[in-house]
Amino acid sequence: MARTLEFAFPLDGGLHARPATALLEALRPFACAAAFTNLRNGRVANARSVLALVATGTRHGDPCRIDLDGADEAPGAATLERFLAEVLPKVDEAAPAAPVAEARPLPRALAGERVLRGIAVSGGIARGLVVLLDDWAAVVDEPSAGAAPAHHLAALARAREAVTDELHRTHDRAGAAAERGILAAQLAILDDTELTSHIERSVHAGATASAAVRAAVAHFREVLTESGSLLLAARAADLRDVAAQLLVALGGRRQTVALDRDSVVFAEEIGPATFLALDRARLKALVLGRSAATSHAAILARAAGIPCVAGVPSSAVEPGRDVVVDGGRGLVLPDPSDAAARFFAGERKRGEVQRGRLAELRDRPGATADQRRIEVAANAASLDDMRAAFANGAEGIGLLRTELLFAGRPEPPSEDEQAAIYGEAATLAAGRTVIVRTLDVGGDKPV
Repeated sequence: MARTLEFAFPLDGGLHARPATALLEALRPFACAAAFTNLRNGRVANARSVLALVATGTRHGDPCRIDLDGADEAPGAATLERFLAEVLPKVDEAAPAAPVAEARPLPRALAGERVLRGIAVSGGIARGLVVLLDDWAAVVDEPSAGAAPAHHLAALARAREAVTDELHRTHDRAGAAAERGILAAQLAILDDTELTSHIERSVHAGATASAAVRAAVAHFREVLTESGSLLLAARAADLRDVAAQLLVALGGRRQTVALDRDSVVFAEEIGPATFLALDRARLKALVLGRSAATSHAAILARAAGIPCVAGVPSSAVEPGRDVVVDGGRGLVLPDPSDAAARFFAGERKRGEVQRGRLAELRDRPGATADQRRIEVAANAASLDDMRAAFANGAEGIGLLRTELLFAGRPEPPSEDEQAAIYGEAATLAAGRTVIVRTLDVGGDKPV
């Protein structure tokens, strides 16, 4: 007898890639069929497909139902009930809210300037030369067109394995929790059962491997972009990013961007893998056309402190032009005048003064205005997180997340590897408190 669980969706950000991945992982130990239904709009999805779940357009508060049917449906329902009550509400560590573009008057110093208005995504002011980036420039030479489906399916299997290995390596090198979470979501997309099935059906119908990948992307991209949700539309860039990596693994050539000077990268949309491959020392700002403030590239730009504006088409400025980007106001100025350059130089100086004032307080003990002592500690998921926390005045580490040593890798870390990491953590702390959490896995943290 099928088991049914009904609930109101708890996350403010809706059902996007990260909570969908967590639900998939909660179901992974069980063989029973699992169907997710959004009772508000009637959309039904295979609960084992991240893309299908995301495409339901589920928002905060939507009434939902999950139906389990199979031999192990009873233990599956018990596990899922705990997941819905205890894990799902805590899955989404939301990115910092991006400012919304306002039609406010321009500063007087910018009167007469050519100003492109967009959406403020990540604050800060930067100047550089325009570099245009097409994130979908993967071309595949496929002399094997007309070969048997088995040939193309084997090529796809090899490509998927190569991309999976590379994403795991990038995940293991990632220092920030935001990067690791996004890369984990990409791994889930790559392994998505609905995406795989769509590609395989196209191959059996006569398509080549690369044509099947492109057809699947076109199908799911249309579903996501026509959902009416900006959040879901932003996930289309992740899908295309994963597909581009597959196409390259199939023998394609992807546009490479070598930033040999201070640069402002313009793109209609870029996926997280492309963003992470850019030279951070030369990347001064990012301007996105279709991508929203909720795209993973935008989240990574905020996490890296790189000024970012969305909603400005890449066709608006020619390559090599000198531009200033004001991420806080959502402005892009091509060929700024001397007066505009002086204005933004003054704005940057004021920001530096403000940061200097904060730096004066950084190493003081935490306290309220009436001098009640309060310890200010940081949560950390890596040694890089700890370094950043102590550099910004943390008095200790209130939570060191040990599970991230185990995630995203096929084998657990050895005892010696763990001891070395905890030893380095103690060295970094230099006598300050570090609270190490016992291994916390399962639910939204699969290993």
